[in-house]
Amino acid sequence: MGIGNWFALFNAIIAVGLFAMIVTGLILYFQLLRQRGRAGLKGLFWSDGGWWRSLHRGISVVAAIFILVVSASGTLLALDAFGLGLYQITHKDAGKYARFPPGAVDDFSSPLADDKLPAMLQTTLSAGQRTAGAAPIKVVRLRYFNGIPQGILIAGDGDNTAQLVFNADTGKPMSITEPGYPKTHYHLGWKEHEIVKEIHRGDFFGLPGRLMDLFAGLSIIYLSISGGVMYVGLWRRRRRGGSTALFWT
Repeated sequence: MGIGNWFALFNAIIAVGLFAMIVTGLILYFQLLRQRGRAGLKGLFWSDGGWWRSLHRGISVVAAIFILVVSASGTLLALDAFGLGLYQITHKDAGKYARFPPGAVDDFSSPLADDKLPAMLQTTLSAGQRTAGAAPIKVVRLRYFNGIPQGILIAGDGDNTAQLVFNADTGKPMSITEPGYPKTHYHLGWKEHEIVKEIHRGDFFGLPGRLMDLFAGLSIIYLSISGGVMYVGLWRRRRRGGSTALFWT
């Protein structure tokens, strides 16, 4: 197994661990919140145990949902990448396809028949008009992809454009994951893999999503540092009391 495949598995394990720590941390927080509520202390945030602990608690509660999104999507991506790694392990004698399956890198186009072009173009333009309305069409492309006749339009104003793909026989919209498409060995599917990637980066939610991703990343950095500082401090106090174990319950 190559180093890259091991890293994919390692990333998945880290992501699962991060997800588990967030969930268990929230459970502990709400348990403590209920205990404080029964004692008449209603605040969602409080100062207790020094500023490292107080700031750690506050940031972890606020950032929890954002980090959950990042860790969950990262876990899916890592497991999907590991699935591709398994393909690489089991297809070492596949020549140029030993690194990536044919569905990820091969050319599945085939020559167009001249007498088919007018009908393919008309079907594509009609389907584009139903989908994009009056949006101007910038690019038209006709092709056979793995034997499937397709019409591709780039439509929109200025930089606000979209790529629309249709079956050039039926006019049905097509995605990047369809029955009959060559296998990419992403278990989620190519389209789903790209959507999860956009969620992980924050692009899926626009500028707010990118800011969410930045906040989640900075929060993880601080929580890792503050968690380490608090752990070392508690371990030193336990060691002074005669307990030298690195882990305890």
